[in-house]
Amino acid sequence: MDFKKLRAFALIAKYKSFSKTAIHLSVSQSLLSKYIGELENELNVRLFYRNGRGALLTAEGEELLNYAERFENLIEETVTAVRGLKATPSGEVTIGTSSAVGATLTVPLIMAAKQRYPLVKINIFEALSGHVHEWLNTGLIDMAVTFDTEGSPSLRHEDLVLEDLLLVSAPDAIGMSGEIPAQELHKMELVLPSRAHKLRILIDAYTEALGFHFRPNAEIDGLFPMIEAVRCGLGHTILPFGAIRHEAAVGRVRLSRIVSPALRRNVILSTSVDRVPSTANSVMADLIRSEVIALDKLGFWRPSDEMLRFADTVQLQQHYR
Repeated sequence: MDFKKLRAFALIAKYKSFSKTAIHLSVSQSLLSKYIGELENELNVRLFYRNGRGALLTAEGEELLNYAERFENLIEETVTAVRGLKATPSGEVTIGTSSAVGATLTVPLIMAAKQRYPLVKINIFEALSGHVHEWLNTGLIDMAVTFDTEGSPSLRHEDLVLEDLLLVSAPDAIGMSGEIPAQELHKMELVLPSRAHKLRILIDAYTEALGFHFRPNAEIDGLFPMIEAVRCGLGHTILPFGAIRHEAAVGRVRLSRIVSPALRRNVILSTSVDRVPSTANSVMADLIRSEVIALDKLGFWRPSDEMLRFADTVQLQQHYR
């Protein structure tokens, strides 16, 4: 049964007139007569008595009007409800991040989501990038924020921002300045992740382009053991600012910028092309984009010299008050 014909039927019943309904809908009376004739043929009943005073409903017409009005109300409720999903999204969104990316993004993202989308529940899981992409492929998470891409055709990747990687040293390291030329790195004792780690793959590609390779004192695939090894003087390491900011703020480590050339990586938002995103997923992806930009303006992906010295979190705290 055509909703357009039902609506015309309900308006004719309201105005008790084909001519007034034709004016209201800006259509011809003959088209309205055609609609009503088709409804009557479909239902095998007569819907109107037409006389000189207008169009009056039959008993069958009264019954159809009852259902037509309920159907129209349901359509209006449906439109309101669907539009409301965008205006006030709700539901659950699961996000996977690599540990280093999460160190910068997780708390600001949760704070912003709580302010803007209080009905959306966020779950955040941290792991190595390879594991995070596997979760995304299998549907365990809705989206991922990491610093590398996965070759699967079922994933869509979007570059968000460039992040600086910094040299991390013990607080009492001798001869360290605010900047370290890249060619000086091969003279240093280092503690790095294993070769299977995405960060190590990036670092090795960087040094290979410069014509040398690292021979680290130790390979450690845990962030906190690596920081502790550096703090105890076993060697320097290379990490993003977010992963080391709090340690630097309390003087447990010293940070230096790597220059000539800088060592950077992309922060990447990944989603599945095989799953239709919910409204909550869509607004959360947009929020991730905006928060990454906001953090970039504050210097948390590419810190200023002052932030390297003090690793100050005051800007971040003020931003989310």
